[in-house]
Amino acid sequence: MILYVLSTKNNLTRITNTLSKDFAPQALNSDVFYYLSDQRGIINLFKFDRTTGIYSQISNYSSSIINYDLNIENKTLAFVTSKSLEQNIYIDRSFDFNRQVFTPSTRRKELLQARTIRERKVATENKNMSVKELLNARLKAASSDTTSIALDIKDSLSAKTDSISVNLDKNPTLAKDTIPVTVKEKPLNTDDYTFEDEVVKKEPTTTESFLSRYARARERERVTGPFPYDPKFSASNLVTSLVIDPLRGLGIQIETQMNDMLENYRIYGGVMQSFDFKSGDVYAEFQYLPRYIDFSARFDRKVIYWETPAASDNNTIPDNFNYSLNKLEFGASLPLNDRTRFTIKPFATLTRSVNIGPSGLGLTSPTAEPVNVYYGGVKSELIYDNSIMTGANLMEGSRGKITFTHHENFGNSQLSFSQISADVRHYQKLYKEIVLAVRGFGGSFIGQCRITCAIGSCVK
Repeated sequence: MILYVLSTKNNLTRITNTLSKDFAPQALNSDVFYYLSDQRGIINLFKFDRTTGIYSQISNYSSSIINYDLNIENKTLAFVTSKSLEQNIYIDRSFDFNRQVFTPSTRRKELLQARTIRERKVATENKNMSVKELLNARLKAASSDTTSIALDIKDSLSAKTDSISVNLDKNPTLAKDTIPVTVKEKPLNTDDYTFEDEVVKKEPTTTESFLSRYARARERERVTGPFPYDPKFSASNLVTSLVIDPLRGLGIQIETQMNDMLENYRIYGGVMQSFDFKSGDVYAEFQYLPRYIDFSARFDRKVIYWETPAASDNNTIPDNFNYSLNKLEFGASLPLNDRTRFTIKPFATLTRSVNIGPSGLGLTSPTAEPVNVYYGGVKSELIYDNSIMTGANLMEGSRGKITFTHHENFGNSQLSFSQISADVRHYQKLYKEIVLAVRGFGGSFIGQCRITCAIGSCVK
């Protein structure tokens, strides 16, 4: 940051001298002013006093300040910062402009500062030397390495020659001082031990620079990558439930969900099986979510085994029927905003009913032909979701859904029908992990083949 005196033409004075970006100054008087700086990696508010030449940090927010304004007399600070990718305005009406805080630098800022220091050091060394001196220095370093190798070879050769001359001596003599003297070893005194001083090995002294020590200290925390993303699926949950169905009786239901790490792909599946092994459901769904529009594909199969009630006179043997439904559905979901989306799902349905015949062992096989009915249609939904998960199986907020479904019969339009329904839910937290859930649901069938439902059963 540079101070420019308006009364002069070229009087510029540098005020701050740090490896950072300092901007947006606001002067309190001719000596004290405030400014924004990314000296610690995150842009915060700083204070500088010209009389002492000392700067101090006075804010320590976790998000960078984009813009600010202050009122010293009222101790008010207004600033703009980003949160959740949105810019928000904050006002602090009791801000202390004379406080001093300290925050550590971010790792990115430390790396940038180290790189700048290294580049300045290399530039300073090269600036003080001419081109000729640089070439001579490099040639001298290369020649010193060659000379050291030659000296090592010469020393090894001379040592070998000396050893040969000693071995060729015809009359070797042994000096008197070298005559070995036999000394009797004293017995070991176990009551009085005497220990020798330990030999301390001197570590070789090496000159290290600040950058080398800094690089070695950060070696363990080095961030590796990026690596190509490899989608791998894992099971998210597995739910087992006991089911009591009015038509199929008692059964068990198993549901599971699988997704990759980024949740770009999801797989849902479930099985419901009655304990008599005659009725059951199975479904599977795949969702493709990495794009703006979400796509899905789903298959459903439902089977109901039904035995007609026996007559009161017990002379009529009840008949057995097998009803099945196979449905293939594709869907696309378009988000309207962060809480609302519109979904459309075209589908094809096959319903099949088979008269198995009377109960018991018959002499002949059933002669009734299966009845197949084909439907095609579309399902549209408008979904509103303003709920958040607060824990395992805990949520707060509201949800709502309006659904319209149309079934068009192929070959006989008199069997076509439609359905419209609305579902609203609200989850209100009462105390800690106690949540009050309220639900409202309503719907109706319309069309030429209108279905009438009453307490668990539907009749066309």
